[in-house]
Amino acid sequence: MLFISLLSIFFTSSNLTPVSSIKTTPSFNSVSYPLTFDHGLYKLKSYLGNPYQEFNMIFLLDYTQIFVQAINCKSSYTFPHQYNIKKSLTAHNTSLSSTGSPLSCYFYGFTISDFFTFQAQSIILSTRTNFTVANSDYGCTKYDADGTIGFGPQITYGTIPIIKHMKNAEEIDSAVLAIYLTNETDENVYPASALQVGGFNLSYYSSDSSQLFYMPANANSYNWGLKFTTFSIGPFLEFNASVVLSSTIEYMKGDLNQISDILTSFFFDDYDCYSDLDHFHIYCFEHESKKLPNITFSYGNSSIVLSDEQMWSCKNKNCTLKIDFNIAGEWIVGQVMMRNYFTLINYDNNSIGFAPAKEAKKKSHSSSMILISISLVYLLELIV
Repeated sequence: MLFISLLSIFFTSSNLTPVSSIKTTPSFNSVSYPLTFDHGLYKLKSYLGNPYQEFNMIFLLDYTQIFVQAINCKSSYTFPHQYNIKKSLTAHNTSLSSTGSPLSCYFYGFTISDFFTFQAQSIILSTRTNFTVANSDYGCTKYDADGTIGFGPQITYGTIPIIKHMKNAEEIDSAVLAIYLTNETDENVYPASALQVGGFNLSYYSSDSSQLFYMPANANSYNWGLKFTTFSIGPFLEFNASVVLSSTIEYMKGDLNQISDILTSFFFDDYDCYSDLDHFHIYCFEHESKKLPNITFSYGNSSIVLSDEQMWSCKNKNCTLKIDFNIAGEWIVGQVMMRNYFTLINYDNNSIGFAPAKEAKKKSHSSSMILISISLVYLLELIV
């Protein structure tokens, strides 16, 4: 696990936009988990058990319950790092004390906070080592990964999120999550996707730190909700929008109640568009004289802009808006936002911050060669 010194941040609940100050003293009570992008999902390697076992974990921002997987899941044998309950004293003892039987395919309601309570003197689930439990999917594995983790409020045994348990145990300084995502699968890119717990260094991940702004968030039992002042698609449509963040979808899910208004606004903006009522998508013919509309979320004087290149897919001048209109009353925004905006979740005052993200680029081999050459010259001088 990668340990880095991250910057702590002070938040004031009375002034959420913009943040007033960032602490410049490095904090050692924070940790970074490198994420790997694979088939539209983000994974990280994790460890659990006594003795420790390594397995992959899917990162789900909008997921709140976590389950322990047992050895008798038939599909688990196809993966090399599947969690084995027989080798874990932690899961074995927990399941025995709660259900009397350690050998079921999954255990309902075992969240990470319960493990903290049960193993209060243990470091197995400490931020000093990676932590997770195994797959919650009923088929035991779905994405060639062995675990899931969620940072929403726990809904089975109380309302205290795991990150607040970490802060109360003084394992981290701030109840803050920082998320930077890229869709690069190459390991030689910088900055790389990362989940940071307890603090962050904004300069690593933001192209313009001065544009960082915060919004009050509504944290319910299932997800984090935001209320933007305006939501616009093109110049002729603006309305209020309730938005839920999700790291499990790539683009967006849209409010069915707005689809006719969006088509009408496109008509007034001289676009030739139509809707597929069977699949609830919007299609437009590419306009030679102007770009397709951007999507803009605004809060006060700050905005989040998703460009036409990011939100439209075009082939032979036929373009599809990357929004599935299959829900009502809200919008779900996925990885596309977190790839363009460094995202901060503050559990201390229930706020979410956004700053323009840096573009991930491949590391320069030339600079590495120069460094190696300088090192060799210095070594030769020492020998002489």
